[in-house]
Amino acid sequence: MAYDKDIHVTSNVPGAMVPQREPGFSRPHLYGLLVHSTTNVGDDIQSLAAMQFLPRVDAFIDRDATQLYKSPHPVKVIMNGWFTHKPENWPPSEAIEPLFVSFHLTPSAVERVLSEEGVAYLKRFAPIGTRDFFTQRVLEEYSIPAYFSGCLTLTLGNLLKVPKIKGQILIADLEPEAEKLLPSTLTNQAIRISNSHSPGLDSALKKLSGFGPYRAAKELIKVFLPKWSLEKLDYKLRSTLARGITLHHRLSAAMARLFVIASSEAVITSRLHVALPALGFGVPVLFIHRNLSDPRFEGLLPLLRHYDLASFAKEARSIDWASMENPSPQAVLQIKHQLIASIQSFLLSAQGPERGKS
Repeated sequence: MAYDKDIHVTSNVPGAMVPQREPGFSRPHLYGLLVHSTTNVGDDIQSLAAMQFLPRVDAFIDRDATQLYKSPHPVKVIMNGWFTHKPENWPPSEAIEPLFVSFHLTPSAVERVLSEEGVAYLKRFAPIGTRDFFTQRVLEEYSIPAYFSGCLTLTLGNLLKVPKIKGQILIADLEPEAEKLLPSTLTNQAIRISNSHSPGLDSALKKLSGFGPYRAAKELIKVFLPKWSLEKLDYKLRSTLARGITLHHRLSAAMARLFVIASSEAVITSRLHVALPALGFGVPVLFIHRNLSDPRFEGLLPLLRHYDLASFAKEARSIDWASMENPSPQAVLQIKHQLIASIQSFLLSAQGPERGKS
């Protein structure tokens, strides 16, 4: 990411790089990019999905610290992704001019994000484009105009045009119970990636999840700790591990994952942000997840050929692996076109009165 020579980049809060203009220099707009401090490569893939539309990046802004961002000049930011590990840092700074598309509000943060102040903020910039039906429904319950925009990673086919590698099958973070049901002719030729910056931790936790005493202990902990506390503990662990990972490494690793996804002839995964980019690249996807009722998936599953572990165990033998197709390519195309049009309109619009403000 290059910076124009007349922009000096400084950092005054963790995870934020603030543009400072030379005296007398004027520019109609500055552009910011949400970045992350987790071990999930999917977060960085969402950064790339937004970055492809920006004429340049003037500021990197921590997704979980948007309220702490400071700049003497307004910065246009595409507010896509998962919100938020730190609802105490909501609503965002007045320096941010946001476009809310592909916005997911995690259930544990709803009450704190949708405070009186938070609701008023979102109404100012409505309608809010949501990544899933769950978020749309919650916002509408608070009388915030919202619509289903789908996920911005579905547009990544516009970023990368990569030829397919004949015979390349990609398996990404698949549950062991699911992988053992795949035919050996497929698994023997497959390549495997993890969508984590700390695959060792994820592998250990996955193995523990199959250990009876660990599951029992986890359920007992839930009795004494609210869900938000458990999520916060998990976030602290992963963000601590992520501190040593530079932004350059994060985005490079995410781009490398995208090259592998785009060049595959088929993808089998339990990761939403492997499955959705694959759809955007037109790659056939099999999405297998232990919990298809996760609110993150509402509205997105019809775009994917999807199974939970039980249904996959029943149907794996009947799948025609040689002719996999995605179920709703036209719906994906429509979502892509609408997202692109919305973002282009936002980036080209002159700064003025906030949307939704009376």
